[in-house]
Amino acid sequence: MIDAVAIQQAQQQVVREVAACVTDVMDGEWGDREWKRIGLHVEIATDGGRRISSQTSAIASSPGQPLEDVDFRLSRAAKDALVALREAMRDDRGAWSSTLLTIEPSGAFAFDFSYEPPRRLDGDLLYSPLDGFLDRYKADTGMP
Repeated sequence: MIDAVAIQQAQQQVVREVAACVTDVMDGEWGDREWKRIGLHVEIATDGGRRISSQTSAIASSPGQPLEDVDFRLSRAAKDALVALREAMRDDRGAWSSTLLTIEPSGAFAFDFSYEPPRRLDGDLLYSPLDGFLDRYKADTGMP
């Protein structure tokens, strides 16, 4: 039986862990940037071991500077929280294979789960649901 409270707590833990990673950028330093929206696409497969493919994006800017789309590293704690959420949500269909998560500075967040085969882990390395994340943010917020 699905425990809604446990799922809510697991989702909140994922959000905390992912948000804590945002300053560990792939290139350069975080500096004085402030993030405006975080995006995460993750796929998890458990066939023969735990494999995780993740893509991250933070829409951010330094004071007086244009918005940027900044990639960041996902910590082991964030990956572990995602696996725990996946297990908490396991039901008759099994476990979800991927999710797209967005986080707002207000603390609001949204998960979009899929039970379809994980495209990147199945070899489609060009699949990138976070492509255009900055443009979508600008369109959502009316920013030029």
